[in-house]
Amino acid sequence: MNTFGCRAMRGAAVGVTLATSLAVGAADLAIALHAQAAPTPDLVVGSVMTTAGLRGAFARCAHVRTVRVFYPFHYDGLFGERWDLAIIEGWFASISAFIHELRRTSPAATVLFWCLDPDFPGLAPIAALDVDGYLTNGAATHVALARVAPTMTAWLAAD
Repeated sequence: MNTFGCRAMRGAAVGVTLATSLAVGAADLAIALHAQAAPTPDLVVGSVMTTAGLRGAFARCAHVRTVRVFYPFHYDGLFGERWDLAIIEGWFASISAFIHELRRTSPAATVLFWCLDPDFPGLAPIAALDVDGYLTNGAATHVALARVAPTMTAWLAAD
């Protein structure tokens, strides 16, 4: 089990483990990021910008072996890797199937959902996701999701 094997460490340990592992340089991490929608030439998609920024930040970490961004129905390379960490930014219709397949192929992976919009599709469906923890930038959302799983407030920044 890798440092992110949080199934056995429910509680605040998820956030602490994530932060500590990244800070102390857990070696050879494979990180999968999932955006809410695929990029298009005609639209600016906030989730695409967020995951691209995260990809750039993680790629600069010496202990990250690989970091990839995936989109609904765009999964080339997903199943050829054992992922240590997956961060899903934004809800999409097939999110439960994505989480199921990720857990099936990378059972030790820690799966986090970054909730930037608690109204889409609503907190009840978000709270029902099979994830190890939540990230959010909203105080009220933090309180609501912390009742279900470990939750950390994390602010977004542009690179």
